[in-house]
Amino acid sequence: MLGYLIVNKRRIMSASVFALLVFVLSSGLFVNQKKEDVVKSEIASGYSVYINDELVGKIRNTKDIIPIVRESKKQIEKNLGYIPDYDYLLSLVPSNFEKGEELAENLKLDVREAIGNNIKLKTKGYVMKVGNETFSVADINQVREILIKAQSMYVQDDTSIEINFEKDKHNPLVIVPKSIILAKDLPKERVFVSSSQMGEPISDQHGLDEDYFEAVVTDLSLDESIVIAEALVEEEDVVDTKQALELITKENQKKKIYKVQRGDIPATIAKKNNMTEERLYQLNEGLRENSTKIQVGQELTVTVPEPELTVTTEEKVIYTERIEHENDYVSDDSKYVGTHEVLKEGEDGLLEVRAIVKKVNGKVISKEIIEETVVKKPVRGKLTKGTRRLPITTATGTFEWPVLHFRFTSAFGYRWGRLHKGIDLANSIGTTILASDGGRVVEAGWSRGFGNCITISHGNGYTTKYAHLSKIEVEVGQDVAQYQRIGRMGNTGNSTGPHLHFEIRINDVPQNPMKYLK
Repeated sequence: MLGYLIVNKRRIMSASVFALLVFVLSSGLFVNQKKEDVVKSEIASGYSVYINDELVGKIRNTKDIIPIVRESKKQIEKNLGYIPDYDYLLSLVPSNFEKGEELAENLKLDVREAIGNNIKLKTKGYVMKVGNETFSVADINQVREILIKAQSMYVQDDTSIEINFEKDKHNPLVIVPKSIILAKDLPKERVFVSSSQMGEPISDQHGLDEDYFEAVVTDLSLDESIVIAEALVEEEDVVDTKQALELITKENQKKKIYKVQRGDIPATIAKKNNMTEERLYQLNEGLRENSTKIQVGQELTVTVPEPELTVTTEEKVIYTERIEHENDYVSDDSKYVGTHEVLKEGEDGLLEVRAIVKKVNGKVISKEIIEETVVKKPVRGKLTKGTRRLPITTATGTFEWPVLHFRFTSAFGYRWGRLHKGIDLANSIGTTILASDGGRVVEAGWSRGFGNCITISHGNGYTTKYAHLSKIEVEVGQDVAQYQRIGRMGNTGNSTGPHLHFEIRINDVPQNPMKYLK
């Protein structure tokens, strides 16, 4: 519907009278009543046409502008091939002109040009709606590139992805993406060489060890809520591939951290951050087991950016895992309770597992074991079992290893330009942690990068620290004996895998534990 604005007539008429007065005076004429009537008869009322404050011509009647505008828009749409979004204001201002004056011949062209200058040009492209994000891209090749790169974040590097498009049955302008996986299959059978053939521990052609893992993606699908439609899009709204990926993957967004305040418990922290307590536990490993030991200033993750795109994958996987060996025990009353001595080393076995794993955005949601094969049977070990009562809970002056079985993964000293103030001893989560010497617990709780941490004072300025625990089994102020179990190995805090970070300090100055351990 055509709309226009007619400006206040009284103000315009005053201006017209003033203009007429100027005309008369400047001509030096003093006319009588009859001459004045002649002048009036030669002046006609009409309207000046403005588009967005630009004067484009005059018309006699307001209705004269309607066919001019209609014809202008019709011609613009014919030239463009589509109906654009018009953005202009048409104003009609009452004005006078000489009765014999004709409308400018080029008024139609001026109106068309003025309207055309105030439209946003569009180009053929595609609109993508992924989750809550909607954006425009240049062409179908860019759509394909965005979807392939987004999905590639959740598959192995050697997995090739192709995208085909099908037209929606109900709307031919809407296309539906279909992902196709081009990948190798898992080996049907792995060849093992037995020790009887080689005279060496069992091995295989793939480098068999506890960490062996191989997987191929067999199926990949996108969330059905993705909408891709061919459309005319404004050129300034088209985003590049990098911008589109950031919108749908949230790759550059950071997780939100909450610092524990006085009086906080997990339930109140969850409520403050509009989340469930269960979700809080999921985002913070070890919090559930140590929920009563959180400390003021402790940092907890409360939000992890969730991508708009949902990629579901199904993988065939083959991996090996340890079969922990069992031990036979012989009682020894010369050793303290909780300690033992290895008489014969046991050997862990090895199990090959084939499974189908389903993931959503890289997170495992289900695993179905298809086949398990014992590659190497475990060999039982033999140990003494201490039965002697623990000594009194005072320092003995000597330090014992806080873990009985471990892999030494990091020494004391400078690494990457920083002092590593202790040693790292690795094993599985839940491995028993022992007090290196008797003393009093002065710290038992969360300690920033150390995660769940225990510090024991042994007198004379000596302290030991036990970090990254999954479980703390002592309290501040408690006296503990050498060899007493104080916690369980974990992977909390700034940790890259299950291990114990162990320190010995004198007057809070880190010492090399290897100089003190027996």
